[in-house]
Amino acid sequence: MDRSWMRANRLSAEYEHGVMEFLQFAESNAKKDLPPPKSNAEDSHPTLFLCPCVRCANKEPKLSKKEIMNHLICKGICQSYTQWIWHGEVVVNSYVSQRDNVSVEMDDRLEDMMCDIRQDSFKRAHAYDNLCNDKDTPLYPGCTNFTRLSAVLKLFNLKAINGWIDKSFTELLELLTQMLPEGNCKASRYKKRHGESSDDDEVKKGPPAKVVWYLLIISRFKRLLSNSNDTNNLRWHAEERKCDGKIRHVGDSLQWKKIDSLFPNFGKESRNLRLGLSTDGMNPFGNLNTNHTSWPVLLMIYNLSPRLCMKHKYLMLSMMISGPKQPENDIDVYLSPLIDDLKVLWEEGVDVFDAHSGEQFNMCAMLFCTINDFPTYGNLSGYKVKGHKACSICEKDTCYHQLEKGKKTGITAVFGKYQKRPIVNNIWKKRLVFFDLPYWSSLEVRHCIDVMHVEKNVCDSVIGTLLNIQGKTKDGINARLDLGVMGIREELTPQYIGNKTYLPPACYTLSKKEKTSFCECLESIKVPHGYSSNVKRFVSVKDLKLVGLKSHDCHVLMQQLLTVAIRGILPNNVRKTITRLCLFFNAICCKAINPLKLEDLENEAAVILCQLEMFFPPSFFDIMVHLIVHLVREIRLCGPIFLRWMYPIERYMKILKGYTKNPHRPEASIIERYIAEEAIEFCSNYLSEVNAVGVPKSRHDGRCEGVGTQGLKIKSLSIDVVVQAHLYILNNTDEVQPYLFAHKSIIKKKYPKMSERELLKEHNKSFSEWFKEKIAGDDSASKTIKWLSYDPKCNIITWSGYDINKTSFYTKAKDDRSTTQNSGVMIVAESMHFSSAKV
Repeated sequence: MDRSWMRANRLSAEYEHGVMEFLQFAESNAKKDLPPPKSNAEDSHPTLFLCPCVRCANKEPKLSKKEIMNHLICKGICQSYTQWIWHGEVVVNSYVSQRDNVSVEMDDRLEDMMCDIRQDSFKRAHAYDNLCNDKDTPLYPGCTNFTRLSAVLKLFNLKAINGWIDKSFTELLELLTQMLPEGNCKASRYKKRHGESSDDDEVKKGPPAKVVWYLLIISRFKRLLSNSNDTNNLRWHAEERKCDGKIRHVGDSLQWKKIDSLFPNFGKESRNLRLGLSTDGMNPFGNLNTNHTSWPVLLMIYNLSPRLCMKHKYLMLSMMISGPKQPENDIDVYLSPLIDDLKVLWEEGVDVFDAHSGEQFNMCAMLFCTINDFPTYGNLSGYKVKGHKACSICEKDTCYHQLEKGKKTGITAVFGKYQKRPIVNNIWKKRLVFFDLPYWSSLEVRHCIDVMHVEKNVCDSVIGTLLNIQGKTKDGINARLDLGVMGIREELTPQYIGNKTYLPPACYTLSKKEKTSFCECLESIKVPHGYSSNVKRFVSVKDLKLVGLKSHDCHVLMQQLLTVAIRGILPNNVRKTITRLCLFFNAICCKAINPLKLEDLENEAAVILCQLEMFFPPSFFDIMVHLIVHLVREIRLCGPIFLRWMYPIERYMKILKGYTKNPHRPEASIIERYIAEEAIEFCSNYLSEVNAVGVPKSRHDGRCEGVGTQGLKIKSLSIDVVVQAHLYILNNTDEVQPYLFAHKSIIKKKYPKMSERELLKEHNKSFSEWFKEKIAGDDSASKTIKWLSYDPKCNIITWSGYDINKTSFYTKAKDDRSTTQNSGVMIVAESMHFSSAKV
């Protein structure tokens, strides 16, 4: 159909006639999709369409035929809407190129991207048409490598991967515009089109409001499955997971298997998603003096392999709850839209196209567990995590003892921030919103204990007590008085001498000399790059304490360093108990755990706590120490710990903090940057030779491929050293031994009056040439004798030697990426029988 009328005058007869043809075309296509009428009577309801006028731009709501006609006459039609896809026109997948003489040499799948965008209910038809035009417009006249769209997408990909700020990226686009040939398509106009905000934008000030941003998860799961690689990765747990009886993945856990048995229809489809949820408060400004907390809600996909499921790309931000205060128990109100979508994904599912297999299927999803620190654990579970019965697993069976001098008491929490808080003795604060999910009550573990925070709190308690750090030690006057009240270890109760109070030393008390030894040991430790932070930085030898310990620093201390630092400064029984505690944490954090050893680990946890009670004061044993006894149970039910702790969540929150560019609206700027990055990540799937935004390249890739990371110097050998090395090889080769004895006998006969020392010098000087001539015609000798030199900088192995049969020297080189040596040069002898010696 002719579209030339769209550019005609709206008052002309040509334009009016074209509008009538367009409406007839839209009405005829709409009737094709309607069911046949049940009677001969005409339907009294008029047919409704999307309006393509300049103002409506094919957005909802739909209008009647008469209303659309008035809009098109009064406001005009959007002239870029040349393909009437929202009114029934079928467009072939291959878009007709506007540049027949230009071919993009790179293997970009922009045609597929445009097809997927069109099928995804793209509501802004004029924007879709602009993308189609940019896809087929060369970056500059004569350019065959990049179109306007592909060039901008790859630049945005680099921006997202490297975290470029908007100002620097804008300046880069302006510079590229000047560097490219004349007639190039200015890429800087994409700044506003693609949602990039300027740092110089005027900030509209106003009172802060409690807002929640919810990012729809169903459409994003569909987008994930539209990628062939991602869809294939979702089957990993069923097709590629190693099943050797060990617990390596969440799929090896009892809860995963229980879900498969209780809900077989869900379990038989390997592409159905099993999700983990995590949330925590973060300070978006990175300034501890600012009292502001934002709460992102993240989803993890446990169908993926351990290598991918905790990567940035697959951590899906589903919600952002604004500050400045934390939501506390009211978090259920904000989670309601997410729970509604999860109910739809469980009860009805959604029809999704599998790009890997090329088939349509009904995808369902379920929430497998949540991962949070302990205060958030209480908000999400509805359980009071403070007080006498703070353990949600033991509940009413929790054994507790109120310390008379310690004055430890619990608090009561209810809904609402400004209500009067009554005293409630119930251990449950509320009915959790997650129980609206039909399967939630069937799960053995609904909220996982975060081992990261448990390990950090235990480490702080142990080190704070050993070094007697003020504010962190569990030992003090009140702790000693509690010993007297309880009638245990009365020899440790405070003693009053005059006006001073004296605390007798306990078995864990360190002298100043021992504290100094402890701190100096940690200060002298050097660890590989990326293993942990600089240990020396948080050790204060002057004050004899550790300052500024982060969660991962405590993890490294408990796993490796603490057992080294306490050697020789504690009694054997105390030292062995702390060492057993460290080994316990090391064992449960392994990536592959034998389930037959879980019972032994569970018993080991109980024994360790009993031994700690023999040495440390009762104030040492708070709820975080008690949670140690439940960690092995959750490994058995929910899988390995490294997929259920907060380390990857905390790292991702640091990335989200970097998105804060508008201090007045931090959560809004985070969401804006996140959506832009997700759009760039989607486009990157269709571009060649670009890296994924959310899957960073490992720093070990070069080493695995044999590329050296250390700049070693090449050692050049003099001819004398080479001759000496060659002689050493010959002297240590079994096949040459008969020739050595023969040559020494010849030297003795020739010089009978020469001393043994002079004979050896003459032998070493002339043996090589004599040996070469002697074995030239000897068929029984080895075919080759050679030495090998290795250049560690270039990874080049060079063989230098001579072929015995041909009596000729030779040299050849090989690029051996699997060889690694720390020395500058390696020289090795080889023979047919693989005899060897090293220099």
